[in-house]
Amino acid sequence: MIKRAIFITLTVLLALILNGCSGVSNNAPQLPPSQVPRTLSSGQIVYEIPDTMAVNVRSEIRLRIARLIQDEIFREGLGENVDQYSIQVSDIMEVQLNDESGAEDCFKISEISEREQLLLHQDFTEWAWYVTPLKAGNCLLNIKVNAIIPIEGTDRKKSVIVLEKEVKIIAIKGEFFSNKIWAFSDILMFVSLIGIFVFIVYKRIAQKETIELSISELKKMIAKDDSEIVIKKLYSIFSNLKNQKALKEVIMLSASLNQLNSEQNMNIITHEDSQIKKSKINYALINIIERYLENETETNEA
Repeated sequence: MIKRAIFITLTVLLALILNGCSGVSNNAPQLPPSQVPRTLSSGQIVYEIPDTMAVNVRSEIRLRIARLIQDEIFREGLGENVDQYSIQVSDIMEVQLNDESGAEDCFKISEISEREQLLLHQDFTEWAWYVTPLKAGNCLLNIKVNAIIPIEGTDRKKSVIVLEKEVKIIAIKGEFFSNKIWAFSDILMFVSLIGIFVFIVYKRIAQKETIELSISELKKMIAKDDSEIVIKKLYSIFSNLKNQKALKEVIMLSASLNQLNSEQNMNIITHEDSQIKKSKINYALINIIERYLENETETNEA
């Protein structure tokens, strides 16, 4: 009897143990379906960062991510110096461009697009930044790409790729400006100013030579009594010089010469008086030449 009782007791205890273990297995907590991360799909990333940049010269850096898309469409508008990789993507992607050069910044980075963007199925999504180098040397840019996965109303990030690009930054130095670093726009402005200065000097030299030649010719014409031609040339010269005072005197002499010609045509003036008036007009023309044109050449030489 005692052996039978012990056997029954052991049998009952074994059954209870087995049932308890089965219950634990059936009631183990399971991860709700809403908490299971979505499966990442295959995609591509392409970006364009120059190998060489210049201090204070701003460049635009662009990066694109897509699922399945033709390379011609994916790379359209980008240059030839691009890098392309295969990555995993989700419906929402985040991209950051950082300066990883060390304690002292090498770049000024301005975001053009949003960091987090929606990734469409039949098109690419583009990120863009304005990047301006601040100093010369070899500096490092870092690109971090994260897939955004919503779980129970909270966005979780999964790093899919980290890219680095070393950029050689050159300084544009002006040898004549105490090694000051000049941006391209400053150099262009300086070259333009030199061009304007050379043009002005050349114009003044040419103008001086023209005036000197004109003075010699004009005096010869006056000696030949070609007063009318001299007046026309003086009018043209002073118009170009914008000398209103001299122009006014030339116009008055022109009127006097026209009046003399009319009197001669009408035979109301003697030959002697005509010669006296003509001599006065010629003397006045020589006086104008000496006062305005010769003084103009002396001023240019000074």
